[in-house]
Amino acid sequence: MSSFIAPLIEASRLRHKEILLLEAEHKQLPEFLSLSSIGILLGKDPDSFATFIKNQPVKIEKIDNVTGITREEFKRYRKSVDAWPVKDCLLGNWWPDTEKDITHNPITERNTLLKIIIGMAIDAYDYKPDQAKNKATGENNSSIKAALERVGINMDADTIRKYLNEAKELL
Repeated sequence: MSSFIAPLIEASRLRHKEILLLEAEHKQLPEFLSLSSIGILLGKDPDSFATFIKNQPVKIEKIDNVTGITREEFKRYRKSVDAWPVKDCLLGNWWPDTEKDITHNPITERNTLLKIIIGMAIDAYDYKPDQAKNKATGENNSSIKAALERVGINMDADTIRKYLNEAKELL
C-alpha cells in the first residue's frame, strides 16, 4: 500500500467507527451488521472478533460483499452460549428495549400495572383505599366507570372495585 493510501484507509475506518457509535447510541442500528462492527460495539478488536466468531456455531452471511450477522442470528448464538442479554456495551442497543430483559415476569408486570391504576385512582378520582365506600368506584358522573364510558370503554363497577382492591394490597 502506498504511503498516501494508508492514512486515507485509516481515516475511513475511524469515520465508520464514529458513525457506528452514533447509530448505536441513538438505537438506529441496522438489522445486519458486519463482523467488525459487532466487534467494535462489543468493545473488542474488530479483526480479533471476526476471527473468533467465524469459529463459533453462528450463521455468518455475506450481503453486498459484507460479511456479517443478522440481529436475530446473533441473539440466537448469544443465548446458546449463555451470554444473553448483551450488557455493558453499545451492542446492547441492537435490540429494542422490550427484547433486552429476558427475566420477563408477568406477576411483576401485573403488579406494576395495578400500582399505576391505583395511583391514578387516588390522584385523579379521589379514591380512598382505606374506605369501604368510594365515589371513585360508584356509578356517579365522577367515577372511574363514568370516565371509561366517556371514552367508549364499558366496564362493570364491580370489576373496577375488584382490581382496585387487588391493587390496595400492593400499597
